[in-house]
Amino acid sequence: AECDIYRTKDGVWVVQHDVNTYRMMDFSKSIEKCTYDELMEHNTDNGNHIDEYPNLKICTLDEYLKCCEQYGMVAVIELKGKNNTEHYDEIVSTVDKYSCDVIYISFHEENLYALRKVTNAPLMYLVNVVDDEAIEVAKSIGNCGIDFDGNKEKNYENDAEILKKAQAEGLTLGAWTIDDIEVMEKLLSYNVNYITTNCITY
Repeated sequence: AECDIYRTKDGVWVVQHDVNTYRMMDFSKSIEKCTYDELMEHNTDNGNHIDEYPNLKICTLDEYLKCCEQYGMVAVIELKGKNNTEHYDEIVSTVDKYSCDVIYISFHEENLYALRKVTNAPLMYLVNVVDDEAIEVAKSIGNCGIDFDGNKEKNYENDAEILKKAQAEGLTLGAWTIDDIEVMEKLLSYNVNYITTNCITY
């Protein structure tokens, strides 16, 4: 189960896709400029079946990890932006309280280098298109694979030559976000290790 996290002004890591609250909550402000108590004064008022969840509050990293532990899910945690890298030890300390496997992902190589200083957990470098530079970055970080846009045709040029090259270099591959069964089957044919989807069933 994948989530994105940001750190509040007073040091609480919360689950939120955007740095700003405006799409999901009844006010508009940067998560990183709010205290946790300020966020708790507001409700999440957007999302599928939101009417079934009155007074829904923003989720903390702790709450998310409790769910992963309870249901035996791998926690896939995306580090957004390039801020708060000096506080990544807080994330690792929180994760260590729970008995679930964790993979960290980010589009920003700086985040992954910072994470590697505080954890040996698997990392994934998020990219739109796999290329030689991405392969070298992932190799240099260590225990780091590449998670790519599985819907981009460029990743399949010349019989997915670049995917095969990454695999030959010993890199784990993941693809996001695959909601088409034919694309999923194509990825499986290339032995991609992880596939992210928004669909529970096809």
